[in-house]
Amino acid sequence: GANIEWQISFEPSSGYAPATLRWDPVQLPPTGTFYLKDLTGGAFVNVDLRTQTQVTVEEPFITDLILTYQPGASNTTIQQAYPASWNLVSLPVLSSENNVQDLFPTATEGSLYRFEGNYLPADHLTPGEGYWLRFDEQTVVDFSGSPVTQQEVDVALNWNLIGSLSVPAMIQDDQNLIVPGTLYGFNGSYQIADQIESGLGYWVATSGDGSVKLMPSDGISATSLQHPLRTPEILGKFHTVRFVRGDADATSAIGAIYFGGDFDRDVHPLQTQLPPVPPAGSFDVRMEGDAWITENENVQMRIQVPQAIEGEKNDGEEDEGEGEDDEGPIFMMIDGPGNFHLAGDLSVAGNHSAGGDLAGNLTTTSEPFVAGGPSASGSSTHSGDHAYYRISFLDAQLQSLAPAQGVRAHQALEVPDHAAYISAEVLSHQPETPTAVRLHPNYPNPFNPSTQIAFDLPEASIVTLEVFDVLGRRVAVLEDGWLDAGSFVRTFDASGLSGGVYVVRLSVRDASVPGVMGELQNRRQNGMQFTRSITLVK
Repeated sequence: GANIEWQISFEPSSGYAPATLRWDPVQLPPTGTFYLKDLTGGAFVNVDLRTQTQVTVEEPFITDLILTYQPGASNTTIQQAYPASWNLVSLPVLSSENNVQDLFPTATEGSLYRFEGNYLPADHLTPGEGYWLRFDEQTVVDFSGSPVTQQEVDVALNWNLIGSLSVPAMIQDDQNLIVPGTLYGFNGSYQIADQIESGLGYWVATSGDGSVKLMPSDGISATSLQHPLRTPEILGKFHTVRFVRGDADATSAIGAIYFGGDFDRDVHPLQTQLPPVPPAGSFDVRMEGDAWITENENVQMRIQVPQAIEGEKNDGEEDEGEGEDDEGPIFMMIDGPGNFHLAGDLSVAGNHSAGGDLAGNLTTTSEPFVAGGPSASGSSTHSGDHAYYRISFLDAQLQSLAPAQGVRAHQALEVPDHAAYISAEVLSHQPETPTAVRLHPNYPNPFNPSTQIAFDLPEASIVTLEVFDVLGRRVAVLEDGWLDAGSFVRTFDASGLSGGVYVVRLSVRDASVPGVMGELQNRRQNGMQFTRSITLVK
């Protein structure tokens, strides 16, 4: 049927004090839409009565409002897909069912969290607010209810977790509270956003307390939310640490850190920061003060590594079984200024297994292990290609997991499973070359299921790094190929092996170099070998 309109007239109290009108959305009819607007069509007052409970009229010349009722079925259905693990979610419709288990029946029980300065458990969702929620498997959710076409959201100084509308939305910021460039979504890691999608949650930072309004974007991204630092002009001045998973393309990073450059402009502190750390089990990397970018040349990064979902226990321990961490290990690549967008692929390989025995000649068809090696494929002609760095991996107690490594730009390193911190230092010259071949003690030892094995080369050599069981059967090849001089770290993943003692053997061929070792040294016809015992506890 046709729309029905009512004109509401009112008179402010003496002194032109603001007039406040209040109502209860629950008392409205279940179907149809209700809008309250000024006589200009909504230039000063434009309110959806289903999503708000009051409006304050500040302008003294406004003494009349139009209440419009549009009859008919107002229900809509919105579909949103969520990957396994943690997601930022929201309720994009008005529904009588707002309990988390009704809306998300496949979500992990007890995993809904809201944010008020810290994370607090929740059991229901409110339109306009954002939440963390964990799924054990990829899920598609249908939201059914009355559409939400605008929403006023209260915000507080610093970071806020906001929701969405029934349509793609942008933020109307009449009070100029939003810090430009601080709208973040989450898809396995934090990502900058310029538009709000239905059913998702978003972080936004503000410079004070107040309110903003979610409005339909009509396909237009919010230029006011674009990040002033995330430009080629700025990022090209910084050293970059890029993180990737498995054999992923080097440009498809799951996280990036920028350091050692110059902003060359005024920067709001919140523009250099990431939103609060996501829940444990999701990927995150940041520097001190939650920074993703800094002018400091020596930095320490805190890394949070994804954890497997399947088989996880409530007490934090994990059962055996595969989960979301099957995408492979995490690698980092560090680039000099000018290489914030390196062309080409970062090709990395995992542990290899091959036949053979401890006493016989070693043969393998596995490809060389690139990570930690002399270079990774890519193309660049910037001066940053010749930058050098010292990288250290530390555990949660800030204890070194392996000797610090001197690396050059574009060199890929595997992040150890037990790493909680990564320190990076820009060197003014090429790092010193080791003076002797050395096979370092593994860390941790005993271990389960993986451990880090470090070794040094004083000159370019043909290197084979293998692991054998006590019967002399080879169970893994961690390295087999030509390496330049330097320090290297490899990860031995024994997830598929039984507990016990294993032997690591480092073979360096076609090199006449001194060895500094307390363990067995067995010089062969074409080089030397070093061995160490390691213990897998299961």
